Amino acid sequence: MARIRNRKGRYTAEVRKAGFKPVTNTFGTKRDAQLWAREVERSMDRGEYWIVESHTLAELVERFIDARNLERYAINVLSWWSDALGARLLTTLRRGDFIDARERLRQLTTRHGVPLRPATVNRRMHAISAVLTHGMELEWLE
Repeated sequence: MARIRNRKGRYTAEVRKAGFKPVTNTFGTKRDAQLWAREVERSMDRGEYWIVESHTLAELVERFIDARNLERYAINVLSWWSDALGARLLTTLRRGDFIDARERLRQLTTRHGVPLRPATVNRRMHAISAVLTHGMELEWLE
């Protein structure tokens, strides 16, 4: 059952149901709060409701490294990705973020001052692709 509270002219709906974390939302009208709460309860009853957990790319990279027996080179490549985009939530990452990161990879040089070759950039892009696939297996991504 949902609880609707009037707080400073706004209505806060709270839905508590066994097996789910409490869910709240605030609305301008009591009617909107009631409709939202009813819909959330229905979707919980149908098993269609879940709260998306927020994970960062750095967390996913760490889980990937822990799940695989990787060589130091692969760990270094993944740590670059963790430094570049690791603080971002997985739900906020977009295609453009990876395109920008690829451009930054193309600007990198080796310890000898030579730019990274296209094949190396492709391998590093493939590495993050494998991490994102692992995220899909963990159901951290859709």
